[in-house]
Amino acid sequence: PEPQPVCEQCLQVLTAVEFLAAALAAGRLPGDPAKLVVAGHSAGGQLAGVCALHPRTRAKLAGALCISMIADLEPLRLHSYFNLSLPAARRRLIAPDDVLAWSPLALIPPAEAGVALPPIVAAVGGDELPELRHQTRDFHAACTAQGHAVTHVEVAGASHFDVLDGLASGGDAALFAQACRLLCV
Repeated sequence: PEPQPVCEQCLQVLTAVEFLAAALAAGRLPGDPAKLVVAGHSAGGQLAGVCALHPRTRAKLAGALCISMIADLEPLRLHSYFNLSLPAARRRLIAPDDVLAWSPLALIPPAEAGVALPPIVAAVGGDELPELRHQTRDFHAACTAQGHAVTHVEVAGASHFDVLDGLASGGDAALFAQACRLLCV
């Protein structure tokens, strides 16, 4: 099957968060609706960031853990194998409008506008690709510049493929502690 355009992926995840929040609040699912946390790695980190920042879902979340996140879709739009492998007329996986609509960096609201964000942890491996380390640092800096408290964790010696090992008990203490904080454990 052909990959889905990023806008469809983002809309599906926002809808899923809204559904879960409503089902938890109505008692149709067990759990506390005040403790709904999203987490994702790589493209999933971008989706978790979108959920934490988007007006449809940010107030429904108790936190977001964005690991090795893609905070700015523009480099993927310009250089992604999936996007560039399609004929020019079908290059819709990441359209120019999607960059502004679905890049976490573009969704950060100013805190003085009275918009509260859920706690966000932006984590990245110290041995990740430079672009992912750069995007994670830029996201943290942009949130901080807008007056939001976002925690940045760099997992020393971790690559894109083993950064998640830091979530295991006995893994990276800082990443594990931040995940536990978000989950209120």
